[in-house]
Amino acid sequence: MDRPNLFTYATKELSQDAMICWLMKCSAWKANDPANGALCNVGREFVDALLRKHRKALKGEVKRVSIYQQDIYIDVLARVEDAEASHVLLIEDKTHTGKRNRQLEGYYEKVRNGQSKLGSVQDATICPIFLKTGNQPLAEDDEIESKTKYKVFNRRDWLKVLDRYRGDNPIVTDFRAHLKAMEDDFKSYRFWKPGDHGSRTVAGWHGLFRALEEDNKNSDEKSEALRSPGWNYVPQKDGGFWAFHWGWADIPENCKTYLQLEVVPGKSANVCFKIGAWSNPDDDYRQRMKVRWSKLFQHVGGQRVCRPQRLKKGASMTVAVWKDKWPAFTPDRELDVTGVRRSLKAAQDVLDDSVGLFQIVDQARQKDWPRDAEPESETSYQWGRLGFLVRGREDDASSWTPGLFVGVLLDGHDHCTHLLNARGDACVILSVHPGLQPASEVPEYQTLVAGLQETTLPEGWEFYDHVNDERVEAEGYGAHNGPNPWHPIHIRCRQTELLKSTVLFHTQACEVVSAILDSPALTKPWTGR
Repeated sequence: MDRPNLFTYATKELSQDAMICWLMKCSAWKANDPANGALCNVGREFVDALLRKHRKALKGEVKRVSIYQQDIYIDVLARVEDAEASHVLLIEDKTHTGKRNRQLEGYYEKVRNGQSKLGSVQDATICPIFLKTGNQPLAEDDEIESKTKYKVFNRRDWLKVLDRYRGDNPIVTDFRAHLKAMEDDFKSYRFWKPGDHGSRTVAGWHGLFRALEEDNKNSDEKSEALRSPGWNYVPQKDGGFWAFHWGWADIPENCKTYLQLEVVPGKSANVCFKIGAWSNPDDDYRQRMKVRWSKLFQHVGGQRVCRPQRLKKGASMTVAVWKDKWPAFTPDRELDVTGVRRSLKAAQDVLDDSVGLFQIVDQARQKDWPRDAEPESETSYQWGRLGFLVRGREDDASSWTPGLFVGVLLDGHDHCTHLLNARGDACVILSVHPGLQPASEVPEYQTLVAGLQETTLPEGWEFYDHVNDERVEAEGYGAHNGPNPWHPIHIRCRQTELLKSTVLFHTQACEVVSAILDSPALTKPWTGR
């Protein structure tokens, strides 16, 4: 049996506080023998490493170290005096927990204002340190250092100091071995092989998450970067999971969409398209959101995206799942962190294309439209199309007129037509009620068709009389195995650039809608059978 390690059992933050205080005190020890001299040296190197975070260094011998624990709730507060200056070390010590809201700022202000046992101190002497031995996202490190006066001192920083220790004091060697075991587990993702899912530890996943953040931050290919990556634990009633999230984007009603790698170590790891409806508790709205975005992500992503096994509504909803193979391995069966990031970026591209398309259509809906064209209050997705009606229809045959849909046709199956563009067709579609107004039996329909065939449409747009296209009947394509009697007229655009500009899409769609509404066939309700 290997010699038991003290820190297998001394796992609390107070035990770590004691280690910090002990090493700092050792930095001022005047030891006369080699063994204790090594302790003095490692203590000094530890204090020096903390000061270097603030671009400072010890000058000459350490004359005095005054330490206070839990003073005004600060874990460790110390004054270190060397041959030339006095340094105040304000240390927030963590093992596996994170900072609390405004916690760090509050501690700093109290010390700065002379409320601690140190009394009055000069601002320039205060060196706040957020010391953490557990695993933490790079995003949290960056947030701490950008929003507070604190500098992060992590497990790797500890090991750089302790690896230089040449003595045999069991407390130091046990602490070093304890941290090294944690770091080895953290880096275990480097040795993953295809198919070894059951042996991948929680810490190994943390290591991959952190490596993805670092690879993303250091990449020269900014166009290939993940947007706002981070990770955390997500508790749930039936058992939680670890989540690596990125790609955050705003969508209507103060909601957000984002991507999340959801990991239950040893069991599953799925990349999910998420909708965050935390600010909108309305169940009906959440229901519409989950269906709309689930279908939109699937159509934009094609075979790379599928519907989740269960499509549930809630504050945070999984609406689609990424099917591409990942994580990425090299031909030598080694994990490829950059390859993993690029796979996750491909999922982000699908999310961005979906959001971008939705925003163009939805922003166009909110603009001014021609007289007699009143857009619906919400952009929707159904029947393979994304958009809105600008002219509703009634079910009363005595006063019925066609509806006009404006938007993008993403899937031609329900409309029984092939797309002009693989990524979708900008379109204006006329809708009728075949039970009340069969197109072939309504004189006004023929008048409308004849007029539109002679109308000059914006460049790239074309008129399509769907129900009279013999090829559709011959092919038997789509949901109706022939023409779709509900949507007899399509006016579509071949130019894909149109779907990259709200102004261009809105301007040209308005021209098409105006051309339809100007037809004499729509000046009065159509007569029923």
